[in-house]
Amino acid sequence: MNRLVSSTLVLGALYVSTVCAACGASEPSAEVLAAATQTANFKVEGMTCASCQVTVRTAVGKLDGIGTVEVDVDAGTATVAFDPDRTTASAIAEAITGSGYKAIVTTEGA
Repeated sequence: MNRLVSSTLVLGALYVSTVCAACGASEPSAEVLAAATQTANFKVEGMTCASCQVTVRTAVGKLDGIGTVEVDVDAGTATVAFDPDRTTASAIAEAITGSGYKAIVTTEGA
């Protein structure tokens, strides 16, 4: 039984690594994190599961200047820290909408 659990955990870890690698999103550089001086909150309609969360994070993560992306499927929200010299809240909302969900900027500021 322990061997089965260990194998399942290893396969699960490989699956998560593959999904993350496949999504195209990368960890933000120290430069982007240091410059990520603006945060915007979004109402995101249509998310129902963890895959929706990954889809939104991936879409936003592909934009230039993104620091962090937090997505709450249950609340239907996303919070994004970004460098305002490299992208805008409007561009982030468009990326979310382009991934299949309706996104509305609810707050934007430093």
